[in-house]
Amino acid sequence: MNASASATFSKALDCIARRGWFSSWPSEVDGGSLLYAAFHVHPEDADAVSSMLESSSLTYGGQTRWVILRPKQNRFVVFPEELNEFNTTDNLGKAAVLLRQAYPNLERQAGADIRRFSEHLYAAFPQSPRGAA
Repeated sequence: MNASASATFSKALDCIARRGWFSSWPSEVDGGSLLYAAFHVHPEDADAVSSMLESSSLTYGGQTRWVILRPKQNRFVVFPEELNEFNTTDNLGKAAVLLRQAYPNLERQAGADIRRFSEHLYAAFPQSPRGAA
């Protein structure tokens, strides 16, 4: 079995930055779903990571339109734009449950697309801050 969608994205982040904690939801048994990923990177890598994520989210070629929040200088949350409908700032987990009910196919699509997004990051940024570290 291939790596889960969240593990694939986590590994891509490891290649482009010095990443700290990482969490995602849902944690499906088959690993094919993803509704959000939250993580932090080394402060010195944060601006470059933000730029890489923003540009890749526009050019990766998948169906999911990703929102990239940066609630703190080196902390990020990545999720499908549909999650905005459920007030992500209050409770991201609750919003994801509501999103799952409203858009039952989205988490599988987002899981497939986060893999595409990850592959795009690998290809688009071979000389990332992590490569220089």
